[in-house]
Amino acid sequence: MRTILLLILVCLLGGLPLQALIYDEDLIGLGRGSGIFLRGDVNADQRVDLTDANFTLNYLFLRGEPPICRKAADTNDDGRLNVMDALALIDHLFRNAGALPTPAEACGLDPTLDGLDCEAQSTCP
Repeated sequence: MRTILLLILVCLLGGLPLQALIYDEDLIGLGRGSGIFLRGDVNADQRVDLTDANFTLNYLFLRGEPPICRKAADTNDDGRLNVMDALALIDHLFRNAGALPTPAEACGLDPTLDGLDCEAQSTCP
């Protein structure tokens, strides 16, 4: 209980919405293992392509392997891992919907505070 109150206090003092603490499984946290990653590279093969959207959909709907880095799979950077991430990636790839949120051009850290975890991708230096 103390941890939850501390996290709420951190959000309020930092000017963050309380939604920053909640992600798709409705768990509360500030993101564990915030490693270096490339947004959109869900399967960690050093490319952002259709296989990454497929990986996300397999994980979400067919009980496929979970992404090593959930932050990389959060392609729309809304702090949630859901079907909208696969759609955002498909829009990016095929409909010229613009760049994915940082870090998308090169490996880096997520500037957005959310509850998604990320082990550093081995494909990132």
